[in-house]
Amino acid sequence: MARKKKQPTIEDAIAEKDAEQAATGHNKPELTDDEQRALLLQHKKSYEAALAVKKQADADFKNACKRAKAECGKGAVADIKDAIALEAPGGQMEIEAEIARKHRIARWMGLPVGAEPIMFEMQDRRQAVDIAYDNGKAAGMSGDDMRPPHDPSVPQYQRWLEGWHDGQEILLSALGKVKVDVPSTTPSTEDVSDPPFGASTDENPQPEAAA
Repeated sequence: MARKKKQPTIEDAIAEKDAEQAATGHNKPELTDDEQRALLLQHKKSYEAALAVKKQADADFKNACKRAKAECGKGAVADIKDAIALEAPGGQMEIEAEIARKHRIARWMGLPVGAEPIMFEMQDRRQAVDIAYDNGKAAGMSGDDMRPPHDPSVPQYQRWLEGWHDGQEILLSALGKVKVDVPSTTPSTEDVSDPPFGASTDENPQPEAAA
């Protein structure tokens, strides 16, 4: 079986272009000292703007994790990651593999588990109207707009709406019970994208650790 050809990266494309220019004698025009300075100052400005956006995004992400943990418990972030994984293509298979792995370890350690782990059913056996209600309920809990994905002529439409309204009521009730003051993380003033002056440079800045 033939090996799949590797997709060229941006670095590969730049290297190939430089090689072509060197072979044909079309090298980059030389820049004066002031031209190099002008370019550096332009890139400095765009770098600083992008870095400020990154720091704010890092702070927002940390605050989102803190609030999730404060309102839903220490395992909230792990639960959110699992929920996102289940929505991704192939996510169900990955979760099932993880369940099977933990089940196997528990069995090896002598815990009283069944011979086989409980997995997802291959086919949803619920009635279509019940599925519509649960989907509408989840949409209401998520704060999504009231937009049923069904035609008004089918019963699933009305059941989705009923689920959405119930989900909204549950969400409002929950928000009224978990008013927790969480200290906010402010954007860092430190540039952590490169080593300190004098240290070896690294073209791949390390991301700030998530909360």
